[in-house]
Amino acid sequence: MAMVMISCPNTGRDVPTGIETDPSSFESFVAAAPIRCPVCGREHAWSKTNAWLAGSLGCLQETKFASRASRPAR
Repeated sequence: MAMVMISCPNTGRDVPTGIETDPSSFESFVAAAPIRCPVCGREHAWSKTNAWLAGSLGCLQETKFASRASRPAR
């Protein structure tokens, strides 16, 4: 399992959403609930287009997702 991550729009820091999933389940995400950011304390809306997986290397090696370095800049 890997953690779904987003970037805090206020600080630019990586933030865990609290959702752990596998790559194939992540690929089928269609909607996401807002989260309370542990970094800035505000609520952030997010979607799969601005999220990525972090965590289990074995799990992530099997994915076809773009690397963190190539995700859209915020």
